[in-house]
Amino acid sequence: MFLMIFVNDLAGAPSKIVPDWMVHFSDRHHGGSGMTFVDLVFPGFLFIVGMSIPFALGSRLAKGEPLWKITLHVITRTLALLAIGILMVNGESPADETSGWSPSLWAAAMFLSAILAFCAISPRGTGKGTSKFWKIVNACLRTFGFAGMLCLAFAFRSRGGQPIITISPFHLNTSWYGILGLIGWAYLAAAIVY
Repeated sequence: MFLMIFVNDLAGAPSKIVPDWMVHFSDRHHGGSGMTFVDLVFPGFLFIVGMSIPFALGSRLAKGEPLWKITLHVITRTLALLAIGILMVNGESPADETSGWSPSLWAAAMFLSAILAFCAISPRGTGKGTSKFWKIVNACLRTFGFAGMLCLAFAFRSRGGQPIITISPFHLNTSWYGILGLIGWAYLAAAIVY
């Protein structure tokens, strides 16, 4: 995780500061072929994700969880990664403030909504009487988060005026699904193979 954040931060740094071996090979060497350690970070992460799937899904199977429930979990997680990836990719080129949204405000609202949509609060040491309370709190936070993500997807306009999603005719501007989308597709494929 540290390396992923590190190499992403280096990607935006000036070439005078960052040596060639610390950026993606294609970013500095046009027309050549090769690789640096940066080109190994994402494949390494995907390898770790793939290696963890037998532990995660195997544990669920060992507990006797039905296959349909595990499949629903995998599909839900994949769709969540794709949705956040689409929002992130489109959020890289938001319209300027004339569209009614500050690009920074839109990005902050999108990440906050995604966090709320997938958070689960469970304080330690709570008694039986409070567990129902925390289930309601979690349901409210998740509902608010999903509603926020949906509203932001409809409200977004890129610099060219293109929305992320339109209803009539239905269109979803997926671009390349973003890095989270790639993780989502890899997770789905590996889970199906397992």
